[in-house]
Amino acid sequence: MAKEQVEAQYQPQKKNEETNEMENVGDKVKVFGSYDFGGDFEEMVGIFGAETVYHHAKSSLRVGFQQGLRAWAGQGFNQKKMEEAAEKWEPPSGRPRGKTKIEKATELLKNMSEEERDILLATMQTEV
Repeated sequence: MAKEQVEAQYQPQKKNEETNEMENVGDKVKVFGSYDFGGDFEEMVGIFGAETVYHHAKSSLRVGFQQGLRAWAGQGFNQKKMEEAAEKWEPPSGRPRGKTKIEKATELLKNMSEEERDILLATMQTEV
């Protein structure tokens, strides 16, 4: 699998000597990096090892379950109904999240007709 670009936002901070708390300094900055996470489960295990892949998968599944708990609480479920819902819970689809803007745009362009792409490019040349 090829490296994929990952984007994050970073908020510079410094410690306030009077309050001893961290304070934001300046604007958020977008940072980028590329990394090969592997193309499938076997590649991931080959790169990171089974234990690491397991722990990260379990952590991600736990977050998904917590989202379910929050949603059920928001629907007014009591503890008994939460336990019933938990028995039926299935993990989120696992669809990739966090696509870069380039990946999103490329995907959209692939689904456009040639005429739509021409219109988009002409619009971008005059408006962007």
